[in-house]
Amino acid sequence: MAIPMAALLLFFAMRVFPVGSAVRRGGFFVLLFTLTEGAVGAVLVLFGLVAHRDSVSRTISMSTHMVNTFFLLGALIFTFWRRRVSRGRSGEARGRLACLIVAFASVLLLASRGLLRARAHVAADG
Repeated sequence: MAIPMAALLLFFAMRVFPVGSAVRRGGFFVLLFTLTEGAVGAVLVLFGLVAHRDSVSRTISMSTHMVNTFFLLGALIFTFWRRRVSRGRSGEARGRLACLIVAFASVLLLASRGLLRARAHVAADG
């Protein structure tokens, strides 16, 4: 259900917003990260990188999955936010975007570090 919804978001972004609009780019990235989210999830299942299997490949794929999830969330937030600010005050919008990017990068860095530390702890105990 997520892929058709992401495609619908991109469809309406293309119909409503002008060429070159940040909302159009955001809609494209939402669809892209939705597709890669499904691909990473499929790899996890197809290669058996699930619950009780501790390996380096599982750690890497779980990290990739988490990073992709955050990028998908970021694309959704960016698209929604640009829809709201597309009507003016571009200087203020740039400042808010810079804050959003810094916050997003911080969350991504902290979450990745926590995931890797947790996986290392599990591997050391195993």
